[in-house]
Amino acid sequence: MTEQARQVRTLADAYGLGPTDRDRLPGAIRERLRRNETFWRETSADEAAPVPRARSAELVAWTRREVAYVETNQEVFIAALAAPGPAS
Repeated sequence: MTEQARQVRTLADAYGLGPTDRDRLPGAIRERLRRNETFWRETSADEAAPVPRARSAELVAWTRREVAYVETNQEVFIAALAAPGPAS
């Protein structure tokens, strides 16, 4: 189990999420990351934005890496969320 999958599992356990919510969680994470990417891409294009363009571009790149990581490790996240007992 990756550290990130363990952390997601710990949060799911702490919130008492049931099987249906756990099944939806990896998709919800990807969707949130995609919305973040859109936000930072739009912020980067906004000349009046309070965040420097270079910083916005860094955040777009970071978010894309995170989306790729979650997609690559989707089965790890699913297994971590489905495993019985406390996360270890």
